[in-house]
Amino acid sequence: MIGFFESLQSWHWLLLAIILFGIETLGVNGFLLGAGAAAVLLALITGFVPELTWPYQLLLYGLLALVLTFCYWYWLRQFNAQTDAPKLNDRSAQMVGIIIDLPDGLIDGRGRVQVGDTFWQLRAEAGIDPGSRVIVIASEGMILRVKLH
Repeated sequence: MIGFFESLQSWHWLLLAIILFGIETLGVNGFLLGAGAAAVLLALITGFVPELTWPYQLLLYGLLALVLTFCYWYWLRQFNAQTDAPKLNDRSAQMVGIIIDLPDGLIDGRGRVQVGDTFWQLRAEAGIDPGSRVIVIASEGMILRVKLH
């Protein structure tokens, strides 16, 4: 095993980077980007400084992987979280503001209604008569807070 480490060259680090980036494409959510980038940088460093011994290569790889992973999580992850449609996958948040006709009403401020293909639990401050129109003012998971419209 020591013989392998003593023969580490820049192409070994490039191969490691390709493997890590390949695994990353399977959906690791950015965790391996820092390690892959560290392997690319170490391939460049060992290409320019081929006499760098294996303990220093491994130490440098570990440090670069930690620093680059931290940088990804601190800066780039925030950038990736920005979106033009923040409610895209939050169906209950999409319901806020819509008007619903209540066929059954709400008893003691609780009830249920079907909107589209989903049944939603409704909560209000007080009971609401059947046939009333309500507006959704907030959402809490699968529970919609409503008031009379």
